[in-house]
Amino acid sequence: MDDDPDQTELDEVRRELRRFAADDAAAPEVPAEVTARVGAALRNAPSPRRRFRFPRLR
Repeated sequence: MDDDPDQTELDEVRRELRRFAADDAAAPEVPAEVTARVGAALRNAPSPRRRFRFPRLR
């Protein structure tokens, strides 16, 4: 692992996300109709006019 503080924090966030992904209680199943509605909304949404720049993680 890299000793860079930004990389260390990023690795920690990734570990926590993997832990949540493996925890069924933290993320119960989503009904198929909800998934379909979200997917349709995303497909039909207009393209953003400009790209959003996320702030650098600290």
